[in-house]
Amino acid sequence: MSIFNIKKIFNKTNAQDLSSNLSTIPTNPQQGLVDLESIKANDIVVLGSGCTKCNTLEDHVKEALQLLGQDNKIIHITDFAQIAACGVMTTPALMINNTIISTGKVLTVAELQSLLPQYLSN
Repeated sequence: MSIFNIKKIFNKTNAQDLSSNLSTIPTNPQQGLVDLESIKANDIVVLGSGCTKCNTLEDHVKEALQLLGQDNKIIHITDFAQIAACGVMTTPALMINNTIISTGKVLTVAELQSLLPQYLSN
């Protein structure tokens, strides 16, 4: 038994019709979406809705980078379709070099100071 009715939500009857909805997801950065292909290797990506925990993780990353003397770009993805496209189902999450290094928890500054150098290339 399904919690929701796909046909009712999308007004479609089969998977092929549903795929047309996915192709209409906007890719305009002005609408709050990030071009996932433009993320560089040393960019640090925080994935989360913009809730308190997600914002705290972003703040901790900024502080850890400052303590490490690093100046990496931090990208915060809040769009749930893009978060799911990265393979994340539990937020907040942290991704570096297309590798998810944490999901579902707010890493401390100390934890980030030990983790970040392992994943950032020089």
